[in-house]
Amino acid sequence: MKITISRFNKEREPSQAISQFEIPLENPTLLESFKYISDKLDKSFVFSSSCESSVCGSCGVIVNGKEVLACQYRAKEDDKIDPLKNLSIMKDLIVDRNKVTESFARLPIAPDNSTCILCNLCYSACPVFEVNDKFANPIILSRILNRLPNLDEDEKSNTISDIQQNGIWDCTLCGLCSEVCPQDIDSKNDILKLQSISAQSGFTNPNLFNMSFGFGAEF
Repeated sequence: MKITISRFNKEREPSQAISQFEIPLENPTLLESFKYISDKLDKSFVFSSSCESSVCGSCGVIVNGKEVLACQYRAKEDDKIDPLKNLSIMKDLIVDRNKVTESFARLPIAPDNSTCILCNLCYSACPVFEVNDKFANPIILSRILNRLPNLDEDEKSNTISDIQQNGIWDCTLCGLCSEVCPQDIDSKNDILKLQSISAQSGFTNPNLFNMSFGFGAEF
């Protein structure tokens, strides 16, 4: 079985390359394939992993255009593997996750009961970051929804206000975040609920005023 991996090394010229590897293992996970490559074929190849059991979320990659956990996914012939999008690539399949980790400091109170494993698959899949890198992040918005019942009225009001800009209305509601989540967190639905709560609090979608309804004028 052959798989193809996008490589990156800023100390190499050119910094980007494509490598193809023959994996002689039987029905391996992608993570097992990565380990075989690193141990047997190319010791310079690097990737992220830790728990190997879908708990830590560190082995997220893109396979054939879709975000997956390498420890869950079974490698197939001609798979094409890329690093996660919307994050800086450090080397090969390792990306810098600090930007996402730091964004959790914006949450209004201490940790909640979310099942999120911080795999960043939703962050990578989200198309909004291609045009707005200040977007709040789907899982951030899901966690905010979970925490609203624990806030007092002033905290709740401030939190709803905070997610109006670069937040709930910037979401395209494409559902990719929900589709790729290994924990089945439905961020799209959570964002819809936040939009409804915002409307009840007197907020409106600012994008409505920039829409054209086919009458030759914008509203």
